[in-house]
Amino acid sequence: MFNLQSCHGDKSLPLLTAREATVLSNGITTGTCQEFKRVAYGITAISHALETAYHQGMDLWSGSDLGRRLQAASDFNIEQADAASVPAWLCEGRAVDGTDIGGTTEVLLNAMHNRLRVQMWKRESHTNRNRPMGADHLDLAREPLTHAGWLVV
Repeated sequence: MFNLQSCHGDKSLPLLTAREATVLSNGITTGTCQEFKRVAYGITAISHALETAYHQGMDLWSGSDLGRRLQAASDFNIEQADAASVPAWLCEGRAVDGTDIGGTTEVLLNAMHNRLRVQMWKRESHTNRNRPMGADHLDLAREPLTHAGWLVV
């Protein structure tokens, strides 16, 4: 799902479809040209899996490439979702649907920024702008209570 140019075991480049970007950048996902919100939900879902593993004694945030991949995808997704327009090299310059990624950022921000001390200025700024999140049908509204950095577990 996530492209990161220098991970061990990857082939030189992923196969691209005709509609995808012709330039690869750290953090591009297979869904980038479809909808940012779906990508954000995917990042959030994987973040929850890593967080569950962390609480069960397995640190995948810092002990695998997955943490770096999630960080790159998160940074790229935020940068593009908050941008006024899509760069010409991305998605053939087409506007991408679903740029309101809302409150999908708490778990990853808590793990990477609060626990591992990785600087994530764009992610932190975006997250703070979206608090309080309000309710949604995916229960993301509770994440600031459990992951906003007031209690680092």
